[in-house]
Amino acid sequence: MREIKFRLYDIEKKRIIHEWKYIWSIWKDRSVWHGDENVSDFYILEQFINRHDKDRKELYYGDIINLKDSAYFGDIDGEDFIIKWDQQMLSPGIYYLDGDPLAVGSYQPKSVLWEAEFNIWSYIEDYQITLIGNIHENPKLLESQDA
Repeated sequence: MREIKFRLYDIEKKRIIHEWKYIWSIWKDRSVWHGDENVSDFYILEQFINRHDKDRKELYYGDIINLKDSAYFGDIDGEDFIIKWDQQMLSPGIYYLDGDPLAVGSYQPKSVLWEAEFNIWSYIEDYQITLIGNIHENPKLLESQDA
């Protein structure tokens, strides 16, 4: 069964909150509410993607990972990537730090149904993933790509 859980990034305190001591609500638009107050300007919501890295650390949207030993993706051994929502696949996607999506070989969807069944995560085992950090606590990893 898929485990559904979230973490919050506290923008003011600049830290991840894994355990919440208060009642929170999460709406369809991903807004975060505490009681009847919208606190989305103070917190960023990130969902667990139901995968772990080689050390059994949980992976969330916004995490920066390193991939190793994947024959399906060509010459990416040891590169860093970001986990983001892939709107086309309606699932977690793996993106280069410059924002381009990682693709398997010469991936070309044959139909909408075929595309929906394709899952990039089925080509990656947990032992190939190392959690490096996240986009909030490790922004320098992203800045190095802009240089």
